[in-house]
Amino acid sequence: MLVAAALVFGACTAPPTETEVRLATQVVRQDFGSTMGTLPVVPCNAQLNPCNALPVPDSRLKVTCDLSRMQCIGDLSVVVLYTLDLSQDAAFRAGLAQQSADSVRTIILSYGLSNTLTFSIPETEVHVGPKDIRTPRDPGVVPVGRIGPFAAGKDVPDESLQLVIDDGSPAHAFLVDRIANPERPFSFLLATTVPFRGGDPIPAGRLEVRLTPIVRLLKR
Repeated sequence: MLVAAALVFGACTAPPTETEVRLATQVVRQDFGSTMGTLPVVPCNAQLNPCNALPVPDSRLKVTCDLSRMQCIGDLSVVVLYTLDLSQDAAFRAGLAQQSADSVRTIILSYGLSNTLTFSIPETEVHVGPKDIRTPRDPGVVPVGRIGPFAAGKDVPDESLQLVIDDGSPAHAFLVDRIANPERPFSFLLATTVPFRGGDPIPAGRLEVRLTPIVRLLKR
């Protein structure tokens, strides 16, 4: 009798297990053109500053005078933005829509990239927020984490790198809310600034990022 009761009790209190739901892979691209060559070394000082008048190959490259170097330098703003609409994701509808958002434990951004860029990408900040965000400073944007750096012209195999969003973080709370309300699209934003000096290669090439969100659920 006691053995039977113990078996029944054990069956009722079996430990929960985790399962994974892989959402559709997202592909975003950035094109920096095909101009080859090197950036010129241009002297400047507090009295003579030709930097603002220099022609630039990309409007995202902002040129200023570095008075400590007495040379013109550039900063290239790189922003990669993509929007997710979970209500249109077949994998979400099949695997997540029937689950309680409270069962979400870990969210993983698994990614790879194709890279023909002439410049290296430094460490890059990843943010998430409402669908209409354009900068990390926009209302409702929360940090997710950092990825990179990535060497110039070096590919990263698909899903070979991961950014883990742990339970309890602001980004996790934001994404769980969107999972509970899939009719509300949202956007991921990747942002970094690449420094350039005279003699560096002109910024050119293409970057393609392929990102697969993976959601780990606790099944009871």
